[in-house]
Amino acid sequence: MNDINIGDSVTIISSCQTKGRNGIVKEILYPYGNGLKYVSVDISKLGIRMYNAKSVKRKDGNIMNNLIKECNQVVGVKFMQGYNTTKEYTFALFEDEIKIGDMVLCDTTNGVSLGKVINIYDKDNVKTNVTKEIISVINTESFDKRQALKKKKNELQQKMDKRVKELQNITLYEMMAEKDNELALMLEQYKSLV
Repeated sequence: MNDINIGDSVTIISSCQTKGRNGIVKEILYPYGNGLKYVSVDISKLGIRMYNAKSVKRKDGNIMNNLIKECNQVVGVKFMQGYNTTKEYTFALFEDEIKIGDMVLCDTTNGVSLGKVINIYDKDNVKTNVTKEIISVINTESFDKRQALKKKKNELQQKMDKRVKELQNITLYEMMAEKDNELALMLEQYKSLV
């Protein structure tokens, strides 16, 4: 029987519409308890399809083995957009500088996707197959600084506007208090409370 594992890169060999297509094994099932092995294969642009394990052939030189041997680390990523933003996906990382929370561009079976690093693993302790890699870490430092400055500026402007309004009111009260003794007494009380 084919020795197929999750994450293996496979070619469909059965006589069906997808014969000759390549994909990545996502799941292994024994649905009927009869010992038959089935695999779900993610075929780019066609989605996930179910096959009898005998209908797929593992490609030589499993990508996972090469990536794990060559990469520095393996990272767990959650995608920022799409229908499955709650699941963690693992990718090979060839850059040294990365931390949890970093935004990354990921090479996926569906093209390039934006993700956020949620875990960093030592490649020697990874139990899942890794067939794709991180394209690059997105440096948001300049953007983050601009956003922080913008926020600080807005907060300061709101405080200044509030203070100007208070001073305008006090100035108006003082001008009017010169002409009205009752207002002058109230203004003195107000100033003593403030």
